[in-house]
Amino acid sequence: MTPKQTLFAAEYLIDLNATQAAIRAGYSEKTAAEVGYENLRKPQIGKAIEEAMAARAEKTGIAAQDVLDELAKCGFTSLADVTDWGTKEVAIGYDADGKKLRAEDIGDAVVVHYLDAPFVKPVNRDDLPQEVRAAVAEVSLGKDGFKIKMHDKVGALTQIGRHLGMFKDKTEYSVSESLEALIAASMSAERG
Repeated sequence: MTPKQTLFAAEYLIDLNATQAAIRAGYSEKTAAEVGYENLRKPQIGKAIEEAMAARAEKTGIAAQDVLDELAKCGFTSLADVTDWGTKEVAIGYDADGKKLRAEDIGDAVVVHYLDAPFVKPVNRDDLPQEVRAAVAEVSLGKDGFKIKMHDKVGALTQIGRHLGMFKDKTEYSVSESLEALIAASMSAERG
């Protein structure tokens, strides 16, 4: 590999963006997308990137499956897994003068009304499986009650879908090798 190709491979590992890697490696911004695409198709560059990614995975002890498992926890856990909500019957009592009583004084009420009141409460952390707890980004308690923030569900599902090949960022075409060679020659002639 040339020094520029080696630099491209190293830069590609940063964000897995071929166009940006080509720019950072010193290729022209005008042709960076094309050069990045071409570089990724070169066997020696592909092999260098693959080896570097494998070494990085081995060094960190993190495999692709580990990442997918964590994304799945975020993507497939819902707020219903960490909260309990619904309605419950509550009693509201009034004394003889029509004054509303506190909950603990309801027994002394002259008039009692039963209403279905909404409620929301968190599920106790100790009652949650670890995979559900992993999907919770933040829990806080303030003057307005508790707040539970989950990790980005759509982002996690998008990453999983990309990994599984469900989404294509670019349209892919199947081109015969002879036609591909003709296109490459044509593009080289236009540049030269």
